[in-house]
Amino acid sequence: MFWAPPDRDGAGGMKGQVPAREGAIRIAHVITGLETGGAQRSLLSLIQAMDPAKFQSIVVSLKPLDSMSQKFSEAGIEIHHLGIRKDPVSLLLGLARLCRIMETYRPHIMQGWMYHANVLCTLAQILLPGKPKVVWGIRHSLHDLTKEKRTTRWVIKLGARLSRKADRIVYNAHSSAAHHRALGYNEDRELVIPNGVDCEQFKPSEEARKWLRREVLGLEDNQFLVGMVARFHATKGPDIFLEAASIVARQRADVKFVMVGKGMDQRNEALESLIQANGIQSSIFFLGERSGMERIVPGLDVLCSPSRSESFPNVVIEAMACGVPCVVTDVGDSARIVGDCGLVVPRGNPEAIAAALVKVLDLPPREREELGRKARERSKSFSLHRTKEMFAALYESLVEPGRDAPDSGSGSQQERPNEVPDVSLPWLE
Repeated sequence: MFWAPPDRDGAGGMKGQVPAREGAIRIAHVITGLETGGAQRSLLSLIQAMDPAKFQSIVVSLKPLDSMSQKFSEAGIEIHHLGIRKDPVSLLLGLARLCRIMETYRPHIMQGWMYHANVLCTLAQILLPGKPKVVWGIRHSLHDLTKEKRTTRWVIKLGARLSRKADRIVYNAHSSAAHHRALGYNEDRELVIPNGVDCEQFKPSEEARKWLRREVLGLEDNQFLVGMVARFHATKGPDIFLEAASIVARQRADVKFVMVGKGMDQRNEALESLIQANGIQSSIFFLGERSGMERIVPGLDVLCSPSRSESFPNVVIEAMACGVPCVVTDVGDSARIVGDCGLVVPRGNPEAIAAALVKVLDLPPREREELGRKARERSKSFSLHRTKEMFAALYESLVEPGRDAPDSGSGSQQERPNEVPDVSLPWLE
């Protein structure tokens, strides 16, 4: 038994604990935080898609309450917040709380989502008497490790040392698997399960298109709309998007641009400076952080993903499902996703992005519509149903002897000692 102090207000406790369902595989999803993001939305969609008679899930967030916590709660998902802060003592207390939750829930599987959560899952498994299976979830491609935060680099390198202790390492992109393999992550345990899109939720919608363009933005019917959907962060390339937008705006007066995501609003002084520097104040709209993206994306004529680094960008597959052509940079699995249903350009090249955007916008209406139709058909190969089935097969293979896991780079597993590794514990940054 591991002692932990009572949870503090806002940290999240054992309230609303759901009784174990007989015969169901119990999974504890441990995630770094519940801010709005692709990993968080993917986790919510996955849990909701799984058969509740076969799989029971809880969610444990390392950080305090955040913007998506309420969505998980409203979906009826048991959720705990460890409230870990940026100091070693808080981390140790959080690990103790995690162990206490796991002792009560007694999961068959602990599924980590992102680096810090993966490491804590492994440390908790070492300490827990029941030894649940541990699955790591890595949703990041490492185009340049030096660009990561110092402590994140440390956790990534620690992950390479601990990776042989994981029962499986699930990557959401082939590029991510290759990058981590090169850093020393265990190849025998790797498995690629791409993100999935709900093609019934994300679909072409004339109603959504009119709502966004007329009611929200006030556009004319003869104006085009190019969108970027991402949080404001250098790796997402907002500066590249705005420079490309300024080039397009000088060529085409009928094109407007919209930026959607956390930090994409007028309160962001860095963003305002970029817009003024590019001289496109009259051509740009901000929508900030939004829920209900299925009402936003169908209103675009083109989606632009100008990222410097990606793994598997959810927004690209969601746009394709909505019949929206995409212009993406050649990072992560973006080129693999769009195939011949969009345009791929080198990363960090606003001139190339601008040329690609103009090329799509210059297409005759029927050709542009056909490109969107092909994109939607291609998106169905990345369906949420397929992702759900792959995770279900993985979980069953770990818990039920004799079952095979999905075939995606599996290999033999060695016996893993239970000793605690001689490492210092990182804290969240």
